[in-house]
Amino acid sequence: MGVQGPETLLYFKAHEPDTYATVGEPFTTALLGILFLKTEDGAALSVAVTAVLDAMQADGSYDAILANYELQGNTRRPITENMGQ
Repeated sequence: MGVQGPETLLYFKAHEPDTYATVGEPFTTALLGILFLKTEDGAALSVAVTAVLDAMQADGSYDAILANYELQGNTRRPITENMGQ
C-alpha cells in the first residue's frame, strides 16, 4: 500500500496494468502554475492564458480534459494568479 498523487498514479497504472488501484478520492490539492516572465509581454501573455482557461471552464472543455485523465479532483475555480506567493 502507498499514497500517490493522482497526476502520476495514472502514469503508473498505464505502464504497469493490473498492479495499482485507485481507492477513494484525493485528500490533498497542490497549487501548480504556469510561469511567465516579469515583463510587459509576460504580463500580457499571463492575462491571455488566464482568459483562455476561464473560457474553457465556462464551456466545459476544461472539465472534459481533466476527466479524460481522471483528474477531476484537481480543478481550481476560479483560475487565479499568484496563489503560491
